[in-house]
Amino acid sequence: MLRARKRQPAPVGDLPEVPTALGLPGAADGDLWQAVAALPEKQRQAVAYHYVAGLAYAEIAEILGGTTDAARRAAADGVKNLRKNYQGAATEGAPS
Repeated sequence: MLRARKRQPAPVGDLPEVPTALGLPGAADGDLWQAVAALPEKQRQAVAYHYVAGLAYAEIAEILGGTTDAARRAAADGVKNLRKNYQGAATEGAPS
């Protein structure tokens, strides 16, 4: 109950003139999306479903026709490949 209260929107004085591109896939990270597109199919799908769409691994497993563990592994392998191959990846302190 307390957590829900903390997530209330905060009023702002003025709204921005132009909408932000923040959070829109492809808005400013074309090279990132090229790196994601270069991933093997299962890894690309697992990364997109989990990190972009916010689906749980169980839901991804159902969509891809595998197990929850396989979906988790595909997403982890995809992120590992992105860290290795994408020059803009922040890997400082990240496990490989």
